[in-house]
Amino acid sequence: GLITAKADLSTKVNLSDCCKIFINSRYDLKKTPVRCRILSRAHGPRATADISETGTIQAKGCVSPELSKDLIRKCAKWIDHKLKELNVKLRYYQLSVCTVICKMGDYIPENCRLNLAALEKLLPDEFDGIFEPEAKKFLELTIDDLMIHVESTGTVTVQGKSSEVDAKNA
Repeated sequence: GLITAKADLSTKVNLSDCCKIFINSRYDLKKTPVRCRILSRAHGPRATADISETGTIQAKGCVSPELSKDLIRKCAKWIDHKLKELNVKLRYYQLSVCTVICKMGDYIPENCRLNLAALEKLLPDEFDGIFEPEAKKFLELTIDDLMIHVESTGTVTVQGKSSEVDAKNA
């Protein structure tokens, strides 16, 4: 699964100074003037930390909630260590979104496609399913606080603020 989490540094940050202290960072005023992006391969294959001018750190693409919290904590600690005048303190940590993507290749042959319109009609009432082929190419389901997208290829994407375990069970 991929985890998105955020925390607050309790202070404003100068992004150009911030990018100077991280070797693997990018700060482009023309593209993203409000954040500094830091790449971290140790926390996931596409894990990044975005630091905003307001002092919010958002970790994206981590493979577990623990790694997202660790990435945020390490960024805050490094900023506090290198930019001593800021007096950084993490105020809160919040799991924003947990995403789990799976392919149903064991159940659906490679050349076959799911009929999403028929699948929508077969769903029990507790599943709130919507398939609008003109607007979206997937069947959208809502279960509790989880959003599930089923594509005709058999790819299922589960997103929600629940734990990674809840997303995998869905």
